[in-house]
Amino acid sequence: MSEPKIDEIDRQIIALLEMDAREPVASLARKVGRSRSAVVERIDRLLRLGVIEGFTLKRSRKVPAAPIRAYMILKLRGPICERVAPQLEKIPEVKRSQSISGDLDMILYAETGTLEGLSEVRRRVEAIGGVAEVTTAPILVDRFDHS
Repeated sequence: MSEPKIDEIDRQIIALLEMDAREPVASLARKVGRSRSAVVERIDRLLRLGVIEGFTLKRSRKVPAAPIRAYMILKLRGPICERVAPQLEKIPEVKRSQSISGDLDMILYAETGTLEGLSEVRRRVEAIGGVAEVTTAPILVDRFDHS
């Protein structure tokens, strides 16, 4: 199969769309010196030929697709949950805190916008007096929820 024939105007349109796939056709037309309808026809032809396969969105790393969710398992220095819990409540990313029995003392549920944010929450939890150890377990996949 032979390569599709594209000219310099097609290349300019492709380059402009690669920089900003949402650029209005009227603006593209001005930049390449053609009419709006001629640019629309060229884009349609480039799509039909498979030169352009689609238009995408590139998400900023600042805003993830979904919140980063994690459990944090805490081991405390002695029976001091009542002193630690109010301090944890001041951290807005910590959505839930539960005391548990056994070798571990508390489980927290946290949500942040980024992994860096999760790391910062962990640092803040570790800085609370009486917190001896924090294990962080990011949630990868929700399997089911019967609540």
